[in-house]
Amino acid sequence: GTCGQRARDARVAAGGAAAQPRGQRLPALAAHRCAEGRGRWPWTTAAAPKDNTCAADFNSQCVSSATRAHLPASVYQHALAERQVLQERCILISARSGVFENGVLQAADISIDGKRVLHHPGRGVNIVRIDGHTGRVVETKTFDTYAEPGTTLLHYVQELAPTDVVAAATQDDAYNSLGRHGRAAFRLLGAAQIDTLNYRGNIAIVGRKGVWAAYAEAVLPAVHGTDWGWGPLANVSACIGRGSPKLGENPQREAARTALCRRTTKPYIICSANKSLPTPAPLSQAPLAADLPIAVIAGDRSLMLEGLLVSLYRQPGLQPRRIVVLVDGLESESASLALAYGARAVRFPKSNSTSTMEATFRNADKIALHYFRSLTVLWEIFPRATAAIILEEDLIVSPDFLFYFSQTLPLLDRDPTLLAVSAWNDNAYRHSAADPRRLYRSEFFPGLGWLLRRTLWDEIAPKWPRCCQGYSWDLWLRDPGIRGKRDSIIPDVPRTYHAGNNGLNVNAYFFNVYFRDHALHNESGTVLYPIESMMPEAYDKDLAEMLQRATALPHDAEPCAMVALPAAPPDTIFALKVCQTAPDDHALMKKLCTCMKVWDLNVRGMYRGVLRLSLHGHPLLLVEQHSPFASHLTAPVSRCLA
Repeated sequence: GTCGQRARDARVAAGGAAAQPRGQRLPALAAHRCAEGRGRWPWTTAAAPKDNTCAADFNSQCVSSATRAHLPASVYQHALAERQVLQERCILISARSGVFENGVLQAADISIDGKRVLHHPGRGVNIVRIDGHTGRVVETKTFDTYAEPGTTLLHYVQELAPTDVVAAATQDDAYNSLGRHGRAAFRLLGAAQIDTLNYRGNIAIVGRKGVWAAYAEAVLPAVHGTDWGWGPLANVSACIGRGSPKLGENPQREAARTALCRRTTKPYIICSANKSLPTPAPLSQAPLAADLPIAVIAGDRSLMLEGLLVSLYRQPGLQPRRIVVLVDGLESESASLALAYGARAVRFPKSNSTSTMEATFRNADKIALHYFRSLTVLWEIFPRATAAIILEEDLIVSPDFLFYFSQTLPLLDRDPTLLAVSAWNDNAYRHSAADPRRLYRSEFFPGLGWLLRRTLWDEIAPKWPRCCQGYSWDLWLRDPGIRGKRDSIIPDVPRTYHAGNNGLNVNAYFFNVYFRDHALHNESGTVLYPIESMMPEAYDKDLAEMLQRATALPHDAEPCAMVALPAAPPDTIFALKVCQTAPDDHALMKKLCTCMKVWDLNVRGMYRGVLRLSLHGHPLLLVEQHSPFASHLTAPVSRCLA
C-alpha cells in the first residue's frame, strides 16, 4: 500500500465480553496526499476476511475462520464455553455498516443474539432501538442524513429512555447533511470518534443515551483518492448486561476489563484478583490541565503502557475520557488495555518504511508517520481543544504532573517566544536535580511529556517530514528552520520518567547509561516559582543577576576538576566561563557534561550559551565564552581542551 491507499480491516478480537473490533481508522491526511515528487508512506493493510457466515461475533455455534485460525484448539473451546455463558447473561448485539465491494452494495446489518433484526436498511443512519432489560426490539428507524439534516435524529435520541440500548449502522452516505445536530446525537450515545466521519465514511455503534462511552464504536473515514472511493467496513459487537446499570457503576469499563483479562496471558495490574478498577481522586475544582486532551503515542508495549496509565490515575481531577491511546498496530493489546482503564483508543495499521537506508533511519520514518497520523486524529477527536499533553507509552508521570502543566499552561498563551512546555529535563539525574519549584528556558526541545499548542500543530503539520528520508520527528522539530528562535520550558526536577529499556531507539545498555538514574519528582501539589519570572525579559534579568553574584569555579584545571564543586553553604551559586574556539564550538561543554555524568551525547538544555542545572544540590551555571551572558561573569575564561 502507499499514501492515499484505502486501508481495510474488519477482523474482530477473539474472546471476551466486550471485545472491540480490530478495525482501523485513518485520518484524512490532508498534508500527506500523494503528490508528484513527494515520498510515499506505505501503510500496512489487511484484507477483510471472506468468511461472512458469522453475523454475530458471540454466536457460540459460529466463530469465524479468521478468528479460529489464530486460536489454539484449547483456547478456541474455552472461548466457545465463555460465549455460551455470555449469551445467558448478556444481550449480544452486532452492528455492521453497509459497504460497496467491487461496485456492489453489501447492506447494513444489525443482529441481536445472532438473529438479524434490521430487515430493510436504507441510506443514511439505520437504528435499532432495544429494550435494555429484555433485549427485545422496540423499533427500527432510518434517518436519511444524506438528504435531510440531522436535527430529526437528534430529537429522536433525546427522547430515548435511559434503559434503551441503540445499535446504529450507516449505509451509502450518512455524512452529507448530518451536521452538528446529527453529530451531537451520536455523542449522546457515547460516540467519541464522530468528528472524524467524512463523506462516504462508515459508522457502526452500540450505545445508550447518556453513557460516558459507547459500548462499541467504529468510525472509518473514506480515504478519498482519485476515484472518491467508499469507506471501509465498520463492524462492532458488544455484550450488554441485561437490566440497567446501577448508579455509579461503569459497566462498559468493567466489560472491557473482563474481556481483556479473560484472554490475555500478561500480568496486568488491572487483572489482579481482588483489585477494583482505579478511580482518580475527585476535586471540587479540577486543575486547569485536567481539561486538556492527553495523547499517548503507543505501540505493542502494553505492560509499559499500564505503568503510565496507573501513574496518570494518581492525578487528582483526571478525566479518563480525555486520554486517547494511539496505537501503532492492529494486533496490539494496548488498545484493549486503554479501554479497560476507561480511556479512548485508536488503532492504526502498523507503520512501515520503503527506505533502503539502515534500520535507524527506517525506524525514524515509522515513528514520524505514527506521530503525524496520531496528532492529526487527536485534533479530530478534540476539535475544540487549543492545547494537548503528548506522552509516550514508556513514560511514568509524577504525582503532580497535571498540576505542573496547570501552572505552566498560561505561559504558552502569554509568551509567543515559546515552542512548548516539557515535563522532561535531559540533564536532571538524581545528583543533578534539586529544586522542584524551579523552571528553565531551553533552546533544545526535549519532548518526553510536553504541551503542544494547536496553533503550533497547524503551523508544522504541512511541513512534517515526508517518508522515506530517515528524519526523526523530534530532531526535525529542533531544527532552527522549524523551531525558529523559540524556546521550551523545562523543570529542574522532571515530571516524567523514561521507563522503557527496549524500543526502536533504546536498548538495555542505553537505558542503563542514560535513563535509569534520571530523577522523578514524587510529591503532589508542588507550587512553582511565579511563572512571570519565566517571561524572556524577567528570565534574562534574573540569569544576569545570578551570574554577577556567583562563585567562580577554577578555570585553569582539568575539565573534570572544573566542575568538582567545593563544600559551600546550600544557597551558593557556582559558575564557570567555558572556553570556545568559535561560537559553534561546544567541545568543552560536552566534556564537562561527561564529567558531571549528565547527558553527553550532545549538549542539551542550553539557553543563549548557558547551561543550568542543580549539581549536588547547588545551582550551577556553565556559560560559554561567546554567550551574550558571558559579560556578567567576571571570572576568566576556562582552559580550552587540548
